[in-house]
Amino acid sequence: MVELVAVTRPLPDAPGFQFRNRWVDYALYTPGRYTTYSAMQSGQEVARLEIDWKSGLYEGMDPVDGPLLEIEFLDVQEEWRRRGIGTLTVHEVARTHPGHRLMARSEDADDFWGSFGWARHDHADGPRWYRPIYLAPEGWR
Repeated sequence: MVELVAVTRPLPDAPGFQFRNRWVDYALYTPGRYTTYSAMQSGQEVARLEIDWKSGLYEGMDPVDGPLLEIEFLDVQEEWRRRGIGTLTVHEVARTHPGHRLMARSEDADDFWGSFGWARHDHADGPRWYRPIYLAPEGWR
């Protein structure tokens, strides 16, 4: 089990995170649009994630009922990868945000997001400029 702890940006630099500039460089952060969390396990930070509250779907995607919650970035610390931390973190997001339809933009993690059974949607202009969206089925937990 992981616990999500809301944190204030910028975050301290820490080894093992792939998206260092996302967490350390405050210039990339838009206050009010995003919530940043540290995923903690037994008092140790094992992952970082960013929730985008004002995200939208790509043109041509069917609209969703209810509020949409986008996992903009999920970054599992290197020593904790492939140990189920990412999966636990996504399930904790769903548990702590009931009533929200989850989606994620994949940053070279298509196998991970696809493993949840979420539907992949590509932007009409292709993946060169736009990351694929993975949309959870309604009621996914």
